[in-house]
Amino acid sequence: MTSWTGSARAGDRSPGLSGTLVAFASFVGVFATTPGQTVGVSSFIDPIAIDLGLAREHVLLLYSIGTFLGILTAPSIGKLVDRFGPRRLIVPVVLALAMACGVMSRAQGAWSLAIGFVLLRAAAIAGLSLVSAQMVNLWFVDFRGRVTALSMMGLAVGGLVVPPLAEAVTQGAGWRSAYLSREGLRSPAQRTDTRQGRAHHRLLVSHCPHAAGQRRQHGAAARSCEGHGTGRT
Repeated sequence: MTSWTGSARAGDRSPGLSGTLVAFASFVGVFATTPGQTVGVSSFIDPIAIDLGLAREHVLLLYSIGTFLGILTAPSIGKLVDRFGPRRLIVPVVLALAMACGVMSRAQGAWSLAIGFVLLRAAAIAGLSLVSAQMVNLWFVDFRGRVTALSMMGLAVGGLVVPPLAEAVTQGAGWRSAYLSREGLRSPAQRTDTRQGRAHHRLLVSHCPHAAGQRRQHGAAARSCEGHGTGRT
């Protein structure tokens, strides 16, 4: 029976690489999407409406439109994930989410607010969520469902932690400062994945553990990785 950390032979894995590390990185990635999730945006609706002189219903409509337009980017981002792998895309999508928070903090009217919502939803839902999920898909077989469920708990933790902190900053310094502070939430996830990427540079090139001379965690490598180095289907 294989252990939680993966294959039976230590030689099949790069030093320090384990299923636990991949699961944790996915958890952190999902947690970092909180500012772009409804639970993370809802506490800002009223302050934004008051500050920009918009009706609350207008702000909610712009958010719904931003959600729809933002998710339309998912197929294109998915193609990039298939081509380059999550390892190469994690930093760009994290930076995109930080940029979206910055755009939100500088909204001056309905149009700029709508652009901010589109960028926020695209970077969080179509970008970081997808990349975090694909990390699990590439590394787990037998326990894929359980690890995916574990990583999704990052959203629950984010909903528990981020809104109260954002509310406290909003009360003290305004909603714009709260969104600027959310840019800092991207840093831990970015640093985690950057360090892991440096330690396992071969994964950046080969896109899947099997092609890098490692065994997939808790199961044989799938066809997309067998005999190939791209992880593409």
